[in-house]
Amino acid sequence: MAKRTRLSADVTLRMANQFEATNDSKNDTIRSFGDTLNLDKLIIKKATTLGKKSSNLEGATQHLLNEWVNEHGSDDEAAKRLKTILTKNGYSKMADVIKEESTKKSSKHSCQDPQQPASTTDRIITLVTTVVVAVLAITYIHYRDFS
Repeated sequence: MAKRTRLSADVTLRMANQFEATNDSKNDTIRSFGDTLNLDKLIIKKATTLGKKSSNLEGATQHLLNEWVNEHGSDDEAAKRLKTILTKNGYSKMADVIKEESTKKSSKHSCQDPQQPASTTDRIITLVTTVVVAVLAITYIHYRDFS
């Protein structure tokens, strides 16, 4: 089964949490990251506005990642492309999140238990069958003893 990696909001949030500001100012770091992703200047400007608060560097980074996903998609090919871009430009911790996600997905698919949990209908059928067999057994024993 093929590896399936979706660049979901959860994945981009975990990637954003790996973002480390360099010694440059935060705005320069955010602009540099937006340029790395080759995003529109207006998108980068909005991200720098988000990143002005010290607590919202991750939010600005996630905004840039989400915009990249909106432009390029969230399928396997897009994930590979983003991983390559991030690795080439020194954002290896973010690229590792994509790698971990694809590893998780592939191991999840390879270790699937073939037995599915019983549905409600299956449980009802099993219960009715058990009751009918029990009633027949009791009836048989009852009539056998009195015959």
